[in-house]
Amino acid sequence: MTEKRRVFVAERDPRLLKLIELTLSAKGYDVVSAQGAADVLSGLGSAVPALVVLGQLPDAGAPGLAERIRRVPRLREVPLLMIDGLTSGPDASLAPSLVLPRPFTGTLLTEAVERLLGHARSAARSALHTVMVIEDSAALRGLITDILHRQGYAIETAENVPQARVLIERRAAAVSLI
Repeated sequence: MTEKRRVFVAERDPRLLKLIELTLSAKGYDVVSAQGAADVLSGLGSAVPALVVLGQLPDAGAPGLAERIRRVPRLREVPLLMIDGLTSGPDASLAPSLVLPRPFTGTLLTEAVERLLGHARSAARSALHTVMVIEDSAALRGLITDILHRQGYAIETAENVPQARVLIERRAAAVSLI
């Protein structure tokens, strides 16, 4: 029986693994993690998660591990999200699955998870107010965007003031806060 909100995450980089865990936990998912292929296979044990997220592992690539997971009858239909940097789509035999190339933001991760789990986001639900984030650091801009997005705000981003000015002139009535 599938646990509706359990997500199993496998990634070798402990910092990235922690960020994924925090991002998904903040969205209400029960996150179980592993850092190696053997840990993944044993960690999947008897519980069937709602989703398996496969990143880079020291002892197996995501496609090879995905194929091994698909050989387990009770895991065949569990959606797979592969974030190992693949640029091509997943093998049709691995459906339902999705590839999320690196680098990615928390928002992109969450949207991919929700897409695979059938939780399509309603634009009307999160568009009560629009916030314009102006920040030249892509990492900081992404972090601020993720935090505000989790709070239900629609977000417009700009790397600098001239870029923001163009966006604001086009959407002045829609921007609630800069």
